[in-house]
Amino acid sequence: MKKVFKYLASPLSILLFAASANASLMLEFINPTGTAAPDESIEVWVRLSTDMDFYFDSTDPDGDLTFGNLNDFGVDTPTQSFFGGANNGAGERLDIVDFSRVFISHSFLCTGSFTDGGCTKEGSNYHFTFNPTVTNQIDFTPSFSLFAGQSVDYLFGTFDPLNGGAMPDFYEFFGAGLSVGFESVGVDSFGVRHTNFEFRNLAFTCDGVQDCSFSRNVQAVVSEPSSLSILTLSVFGLGLLRLRKCNKRKIK
Repeated sequence: MKKVFKYLASPLSILLFAASANASLMLEFINPTGTAAPDESIEVWVRLSTDMDFYFDSTDPDGDLTFGNLNDFGVDTPTQSFFGGANNGAGERLDIVDFSRVFISHSFLCTGSFTDGGCTKEGSNYHFTFNPTVTNQIDFTPSFSLFAGQSVDYLFGTFDPLNGGAMPDFYEFFGAGLSVGFESVGVDSFGVRHTNFEFRNLAFTCDGVQDCSFSRNVQAVVSEPSSLSILTLSVFGLGLLRLRKCNKRKIK
């Protein structure tokens, strides 16, 4: 089954890849349910944890193309990739001869009612933006490690309402992901070098979990009477009461 993702590596592009379950590295939503106002920006916080030591090193210090212990987490370094520009644009699957870079990157699944328009703003009530601070903490860093039993909480990104405010409704989405990206190099039969991205999933929210989502019940704001209005009403009522008493005295 294919899933459509928005990558932090390229926020404007939509990529396809097969997501795989991972038993050791886990990504879960923090505060997955709640309420919000139509004009409120909604933050998505996640927790990354592991039940065994995880380490990533983009420099591949051992020289065995494992880039840390990715193999222990079900990530095999790709050996081939499809290069669309190979052979004068005809495209061809080639052996990978080198990697321009290897990096960790987050992804956002472009489905769910928050973003009915997919990864674009058209037709959506919200637009999703990655948290740029994550880039400094995890994404594109030369190395990253997490010890067994350790976890880290962080802001994954934010849903910002469009058109002045979202329609009151129930909204949800399912997919925050963490992947390894391989910027791969191949050489076609004409001797021309080409590059392509291969992604391998490390962790994914709601992976294999039923009834799992990040959701918010967006409710219309009911304005309360202002203090001034209440005071005015009270003064008016008091004056009316005095007038009625005066009228009664005059009648007598």
